Amino acid sequence: MNVLIVESENDEYFIEALVSQLRQRETDVCSIDFFKHSSLSAAKLTAEITTALSDVMSRGVRKIRVILDLDDDTIQNRLNLVNQCLKEAFKELTGNELAKLLTSTGEVISIKMDEYITIQFACYFMNVDGNGELETVLKAIKRKDSVFADCLVDSWQPCFEAKGKKLQQKKGEQADISNKDITKLWIDFYKRFDTIPKRTERNAHTTDWKGIWTGETAPNKYGETKSMKPRGADIFDLNHEKLADLNQFLKLFN
Repeated sequence: MNVLIVESENDEYFIEALVSQLRQRETDVCSIDFFKHSSLSAAKLTAEITTALSDVMSRGVRKIRVILDLDDDTIQNRLNLVNQCLKEAFKELTGNELAKLLTSTGEVISIKMDEYITIQFACYFMNVDGNGELETVLKAIKRKDSVFADCLVDSWQPCFEAKGKKLQQKKGEQADISNKDITKLWIDFYKRFDTIPKRTERNAHTTDWKGIWTGETAPNKYGETKSMKPRGADIFDLNHEKLADLNQFLKLFN
């Protein structure tokens, strides 16, 4: 069995859609049997890796992969985070030190759990040209015109800067808003206003990420769900060249 640790359900829905697209081109792409949700918290990531390693015995897991956002950090710092969490998880379960650590993204290392069982472990960091997160990737692969989303940023940013609000230029800098915040707003405007006609109701059902990628929306506050045609592949190009590295990583499940 295969397990993939991602940061959130939004990442899960996107990866599932991407794997489905890959499977249309390459018949030997393996499925991801189940997902686990972590974050960039070392404690949370260690806990999720620990449970994934525990599943080696109880559920027959043999391949564990991790996908995190790179954000504005370095690949080496992210590797250090994953390695440290992996070391702690492995030692907690086995009492032993890990013999080998990751030195690069996309590298697969073998971890001997006991005399009989060895698993494969690898990681990848979501980015575009060495920076960013899932929303950065989605912005880079958008299919439709993005007039409303572009105008939000082009007009709004100069406005708040002219009124004394500061945009964060580098990690750790004190500011009122970050580029990450702006990118998330861009994506929200794009999926809500640029890709849904005005005559269509723009509500939680039509803008919910689960609904966009799977066609089945998450329950609203009344517990209601709704089925619709998935539109993720219509508004985002799942064959875009910016996804080449991520696609190669997903093929490690083969």
